[in-house]
Amino acid sequence: MSKQSANENRAEQYLPTTVSKYFPSNIEIPGDIYAVTAYLIVANLLLLYVLPTTAVVPRALVGFPLLFFIPGYVLIAVLFPARETAVRLDGSRATSGRSGRRDRRGLAWRERLALSFGSSVALLPLVGLAISLIGLDYDGTTIVTATSFVCALGLVPAVVYRSREPPTTRFYVPVDSWIATLKNGIFKQDRRSAVVNAAIAVLVVTTVVGVGYAMVVPNNAESFTSVSLLTTNDQGELVAADYPEAINESGAELTLELESAEESTTDYTVVAELQRVDTAGTSATVTERATVTRMETQLAPGESWTRQHTVEPELSGEDLRLIYYVYEGDTPSEPSTESADEYVAIWVDVPQDSE
Repeated sequence: MSKQSANENRAEQYLPTTVSKYFPSNIEIPGDIYAVTAYLIVANLLLLYVLPTTAVVPRALVGFPLLFFIPGYVLIAVLFPARETAVRLDGSRATSGRSGRRDRRGLAWRERLALSFGSSVALLPLVGLAISLIGLDYDGTTIVTATSFVCALGLVPAVVYRSREPPTTRFYVPVDSWIATLKNGIFKQDRRSAVVNAAIAVLVVTTVVGVGYAMVVPNNAESFTSVSLLTTNDQGELVAADYPEAINESGAELTLELESAEESTTDYTVVAELQRVDTAGTSATVTERATVTRMETQLAPGESWTRQHTVEPELSGEDLRLIYYVYEGDTPSEPSTESADEYVAIWVDVPQDSE
């Protein structure tokens, strides 16, 4: 019994009829599918666990193919399992695509590369829409994971359709042809053409690194902490308005709000001070200060926190500055606007009898 017959009998024995009808018994995983699978595994390990966000160039080089080539390549592999062939008028296949009419199931490798980039660009918005509909956080980790998952799903029909194609027309990566082209086309060309090709290659690599960095490396500008000082209006709502112009001996009720958009859980320390400030000249100099309150909290990415408190002044005078310094982690012995990660302030008057 031949190996193929044994495979067919095994498929009929263990697979349901409805399954074996669509899955060929002689499934073979092509080399390019192995390469794509290995790349997906390595890229996820590097981008999610190994490469830090500061490794700009490595993350860009790894991430660009994942976003702008692999999804389209898998889609083209599903849609076009055959290589470029031609069909003669008698219905037989020709080994070259230059005679007869074109077989619509086949593509040349150049066309596959071009369509892989274009298809990937078209698929990415759909992946982003799916992420939004599911309700996941739209960050680098989610994008990498979702894109890899979609590609992995597409590899299954790609292998099945390629295996169902006859070996004479089945697509394979023409590595031997590429090597011959390099030897005969590039290394034997004149110096002027070699310079032009080298310049084009440098331009392509630069573009790949730039776009890959923009898509894969997190944008540090998106990591920030928002701080707001709020009051309660007549409807009981917190608003960033109607601040007290003066604080008497009974104090004033204010609410501090923090909202974190950092990439990880962060510890915050808030120090509120009432300060007498000398604004003469070009800079403001703190001449006297008194601590109003000190608060600490821990926020996860996207989490917000509010704390209502009473401001009881220990200084008196006009145009005093009530300032809240926000620090990620520990605070210095003498807080300042230069050392604080964020700060918010209002100006108030404190009558003499309020000390």
